[in-house]
Amino acid sequence: MLRLALIILIGFMGFSCKKSATRTDSEADAVVRFQNKTLFVDDLPADIFLKHQLSDSGVVIKNYAQDWLKKQILLEKAEENITNRSAIDNLVEEYRKSLIIYEYQKAYLDERLDTNVSNKDIEVYYQKYTENFKLRTPIVRLRFIKFDKESPLNDNVKKWFLSDVSNDKIKLIDFCNKYAVNSFFDDNVWLRLSDLFKEIPFNEAAERQIIDERGFVEIKDDSFIYWLYIVASRDKADNSPLEFEKDKIRTILLNKRKLKLLNAMEDALYNAANDNKNITWYLE
Repeated sequence: MLRLALIILIGFMGFSCKKSATRTDSEADAVVRFQNKTLFVDDLPADIFLKHQLSDSGVVIKNYAQDWLKKQILLEKAEENITNRSAIDNLVEEYRKSLIIYEYQKAYLDERLDTNVSNKDIEVYYQKYTENFKLRTPIVRLRFIKFDKESPLNDNVKKWFLSDVSNDKIKLIDFCNKYAVNSFFDDNVWLRLSDLFKEIPFNEAAERQIIDERGFVEIKDDSFIYWLYIVASRDKADNSPLEFEKDKIRTILLNKRKLKLLNAMEDALYNAANDNKNITWYLE
C-alpha cells in the first residue's frame, strides 16, 4: 500500500512536467514489469490523475497497468508467431512516410489555401453541373407549429400564421412562446421531409399532401395539432435547389483548389530537383 501511495503521489507531482523530466528508470519509479519491459510512473497518462479522485487513483492505475501487461504479453506472443515481419515493417515504413507527407501537405495548405468561396463561384458550378444534383429524398420549405390540443387557437392565430406582415409575425411568435410545443418559421430554408416527420405523424397521405400542395395544411393526432404552411417542395429525383447544395459545392470547390495547389507544389519540387541534377534516370 505504501508503494502504491508513493506512485500516486509521484504521479500527481510529476504529470505536468512529464515531457521535460529525465526518467531515472529506477525500480522506485516502476509500476510493473513484464520480461524486459517496464511501465514507469511517467509513462502513465496525465489524465489518470486529473479525471479521478485521489481515493480512486490506485484502482485506476492498477487497471491501466493490467491493460498494459495484456498488450505486452499479446505482443510478445504475436512476435513469436508472425512470420511475415518484413511485410509488416514495410507497411509501417509506408505509413510513416505517408504520415510525414500528410503533415507537410496540411501545413502547406494551411498557409496557402484561400478558403473564401464566393456565391458567384458556387452558382457558376451549380449551373454547369445541375444534372448532377438530384434529390434522394423529398425536401420542403415551410412554416411549422406544433400545439397541444388544449391550446387556445382561434382565427387570429391562423391569420398571423399565414401572414407575411412583420407585426403579425411578432404576435405569432409571442403566442407560440406561450403555447406552442415546437415551431419553425424560417421558410427560406430547405428541410428534408424525413426530418419534418420526426416532428409530425408520418403517413403516406400526409407525405403526398405536403409534397403536392401549397399553403396551409393541418394534421392532427390524439394529442397534438400540427400547422404547416408549405412555401415550396421538391420530390425525390427532382433537381436539388442551389440553396440546398451550397455547402456541398463549397466543399467540392475547396477540394479542387487543394488538389491544384498540391499538384503545383509537387511539380515545382520535381522541376527543382531535376534542374539541380538530383535525379538520375537509368531507364533506356
